[in-house]
Amino acid sequence: MKRAIAMILCVVLLAGGLFACKKAETQTVSMYDLSRAMLAATDFDEMTYVSSADTDPANLLSYASDIDYDLVDAFFMAFAKDGKGNADELCVIALKDAANAAAAEASLKQHLEKRISLYATYDPTQSKKVENGLVFSQGQYAVFIVSNDNAAVKSAFTTYLSDQK
Repeated sequence: MKRAIAMILCVVLLAGGLFACKKAETQTVSMYDLSRAMLAATDFDEMTYVSSADTDPANLLSYASDIDYDLVDAFFMAFAKDGKGNADELCVIALKDAANAAAAEASLKQHLEKRISLYATYDPTQSKKVENGLVFSQGQYAVFIVSNDNAAVKSAFTTYLSDQK
């Protein structure tokens, strides 16, 4: 009987240790520092920056995503101060659980479709840039990029995350 209790205790402790390691792997990086790395990757004009650190973050995020805000750990968005002639936009959502990244990615894809439709009539000179927009997820993060060099911005994102491990 004592041996069975000792085995159960060992299993519980081992499982607790595994969950503790799992939690450390999904620690959210500094969204501000991540945004600076991504914005430095290409020639963005003056951008407006909002994040989960601002007042009423759920309302701010609803501009780009309809994901339930209770699932979100942190986010940032950066968008051109003057949307006419400049469709640049970034959004990174860090989810509390990586299992929700696909849902966040899907909501960002809907946002991209709305932006494509808007720029087709609002500013056709920016349509191609928006049509080439990039949406993806990696781990606990869902990412939206519209820029002159989406590959460079994505590379800055992945490099920043790998440097934080």
